[in-house]
Formats: sequence, C-alpha cells, structure tokens
Amino acid sequence: MTYRTASAIWSMLAVSAFSGCAGSGDSRATHEPVVADLVELLDARPDLRDALTAAIDSAAVAGIPDLPGFYGYVDELVTWIPIERELVPRALGVHYVVNQAPGDALNQDPAFSDWLGEVAEAWGAFLDTPASAAGIESFTALPDYNVDDYHPGPSGWRTFNQFFAREIKPGKRPIDAPSDDAVIVSPADAIFMGAWPIDENATVTLKGAEWAIADLLDGSPYADAFSNGIYAHTFLRITDYHRYHLPVSGVVKEVRNVHGRVYIDVVRNEDGSLGGANGDTYQFNQERGLVIIDSPTAGLVALVPVGMSFISSVALEPEVGARLRKGDEFGYFQFGGSDIVMLFQDRNIILEAEAGTRYLQGERIGRVGG
Repeated sequence: MTYRTASAIWSMLAVSAFSGCAGSGDSRATHEPVVADLVELLDARPDLRDALTAAIDSAAVAGIPDLPGFYGYVDELVTWIPIERELVPRALGVHYVVNQAPGDALNQDPAFSDWLGEVAEAWGAFLDTPASAAGIESFTALPDYNVDDYHPGPSGWRTFNQFFAREIKPGKRPIDAPSDDAVIVSPADAIFMGAWPIDENATVTLKGAEWAIADLLDGSPYADAFSNGIYAHTFLRITDYHRYHLPVSGVVKEVRNVHGRVYIDVVRNEDGSLGGANGDTYQFNQERGLVIIDSPTAGLVALVPVGMSFISSVALEPEVGARLRKGDEFGYFQFGGSDIVMLFQDRNIILEAEAGTRYLQGERIGRVGG
C-alpha cells in the first residue's frame, strides 16, 4: 500500500460506497471484507439496520451522514495509517455512532458486538504491516511520547504496532526496593484511579452497583480467594509505555485471555470533538487478560490488563509455574488507552498511591502492612 492523503482515500471510498449502496443491495465487492460482512448482517437483520440508521442520525458525526457513509468510514478506518493528531477522533467515531443506538441495541446484540470485534481485528492486522509505519514520525516528534526512553531496534519500528508496544531502555524504569518483597510497585506508567474494598461475598461496589469478582476473573477458581481483599484500578494514556510488569514477586498460578466486548465510552466535548471516558465498571465485560500471582508476602494477586480502546489487544507472556520477580515484564498492549486492574487477597495491603496521580512503572505505590 502506498501512502496517500486521508482526503484522497476518503474521496475514493466515498464514491465507492455511494455508487454501490442502493438500499439493501450493497455490493460486497465495493467494500473491505469486514464492511461486506456488516452489509450482509444488516440485510439479514432489519432490526440492526434500523438501530444503526437511528444511531447515525442521532450521532451527527462529520463524514458519517447516513448508512453508506458509515460503510465508507469503516472501509477507510481499517486501512488508515495512524497520524497522531487525528488518531483519537478517527478511532472513536465508529463507537460514538454505535453508542447512540436506542436502548444500546447495537452494543448489546451479540452478532453486532462480534462485528465490532472484527473491525478491531481488521485494523489491528493492518497495523502489523509496514505500510502502517508511515505516520510514526508524527508521534515521535511530540515530547509527550518521550521516545528517548525507548529502543527502536536495529531497523527502527517497522510497523505501527511495533512502535506502540515499544521496549524501554535499561535503567529508564528502575524498580523501587527490588529486594524487598513487602514493597508494591506500579505495574505500568499509569494514573492511579483508586482502590475499593472487596466484601465477604467477593463483590466490589463501583458507582453504586455491586460487581462480582468472579465475573471479572471469568470464573477463575481463585475468585473467592479475593473476598475481603482490595480492588485497585490504574489507567494508561495513549502516550504511555504500554508494556506491563509485575507489582510483586511470586509464582504464576493462572494465565489466560478472556474474550469480551470491544467497547469504548465516547463523549462529545464542548468544542464538538470526541473523547474517551475512562470508567470503573466496563472492565467486567471487556476483552482482557488474567494473570494470578502467588506472592510470599502479599498472598494471591490478580492482574487484569484491559484493552479499553478500539483495538483491545492484550498480549500475555508468562507460563503457569514460572517464578517471577517484581518488575518482570508479563505482557503488552497494542494500540489505545488501557487499564490494569489489580486485586489483592490480603486487605493488610496498604496502597499509598494517591488517586489521580501518575506513577511510572516500577515506582512504589504501596506495601504489605506490618
């Protein structure tokens, strides 16, 4: 794929989409495969077509005036070369539209939710291609990305995903008290959002509603062990280092990915732009990973990396039975803002981190109480 300006691509796709989209007889040949799948789904499900049409009308997103415009927008998105200043609004447009459906009908429908996952996979696959790297300089030129902290590799970052999951240089994220297992450190460069008690029934109350830890951990046999423990939540910005590391030392007891929704809570700002809203409850249904560590000092610790943006890619590296040290890497995110939820079995944990404060990976955020 050669690099073309966004306007040129849009013009081409808009003509293609409109010329092939007469009523329900949209030609699959005029679209990317994932959009052709949507056309087929909507032809089979008039209720979803009506819900998406109503959502488009309600959302009033520039470039998506109607159903053919939505097709064209997604056609362009899944082969779009990321440019920093355009990345967030471009990625959020689809989800803002979908979220406007009456009664949240689209997000709640399994077939449509699966299609959103297909969109994420399609764009994610493109971001693994050399063509996707053409806009990386628009990111590295900005000081917020702190590119001097990272290894570009001998040949540079050859795809956008390589850049996004970039590796840190040695010494750039020192581990506080590396030999003291009573000290707990931040698993990532992240904003500490807060900590909440888990009750005796292994539920946590967030925004006035009770949420079962067993749901978050997808039925893990260790879920009940977190009764009377602590639930903590950290948030990674898109500019942050997106590899995650252990906050404590211990033995790996469980490792797996949990299939869930690809959902983003999108808000329209006062200036009309779109932004992502980071909440405290979507993690229970979202695509996520699960790693459980048995720490000699902190007891069982569950780590749940959650992909909260358009491409919810959560890669996990450790194997069950591995004995790992505090600060060891255990995986990485690809593209987008992300969360890491930490569960502590022992309520004797003292989390010293302040809500709303950003901590670098390896910085002290708490300790095992005396």
